[in-house]
Amino acid sequence: MKKILVLVVCLLSASLGFGDFVKHTGTIAQMDAEDFTQSFEAPLFNSSLGTLDSILIEFVVTTSGTISATNNGSGYDTFSIDLWQLTSIVLPDSSFGSVISDPPTNYSTYDVAPDETVVYTVNPFVGNFSTTVTQESYLDLLTGTGNGTFWFDGSISYTWMATYASPYTIDLALNTGMDWTIQYNYTVPEPMTLVILAGLSLFVRRKIA
Repeated sequence: MKKILVLVVCLLSASLGFGDFVKHTGTIAQMDAEDFTQSFEAPLFNSSLGTLDSILIEFVVTTSGTISATNNGSGYDTFSIDLWQLTSIVLPDSSFGSVISDPPTNYSTYDVAPDETVVYTVNPFVGNFSTTVTQESYLDLLTGTGNGTFWFDGSISYTWMATYASPYTIDLALNTGMDWTIQYNYTVPEPMTLVILAGLSLFVRRKIA
């Protein structure tokens, strides 16, 4: 009996399984970036493939466009605006949020005339995010059949000032989009492992009987 158990342990150690992954990708088209929420669907992990070990979540956000500022005052003025963006991706149960926050970018102009509109072409913001999820509750959440619904949301924020505090009209014409990747990393049992486990089960049953 002991010799058989030792043999089983040795065989299991040599043939427990191997790692594999399945990757899903997609694109969310450009939309108004000022305040946005967009859902998208991604396939859940099929447990028949093996045991889910971790989930790699990556997304790349691209934002571009223009800012317009009109001097509504009666005199020349110097205008300055700081612009930044917050972006997140949220799992189906809303319990996990991954956030990209870019540092503020400044745009400014000296001697803006009354009723003059200055237009700034925003430097394209490209934010990259990558994280690996291993928490069991999240692995369970994304295991199943069909698709899970995720959310891509965020907002544009800005602060502005003028030297003489002239009233200004600010207009943002910005669009944002996202490329996303969800990769399921899992372990596949080796066929020999399954055979050994089945044989061991029969052997134990016979001994008990």
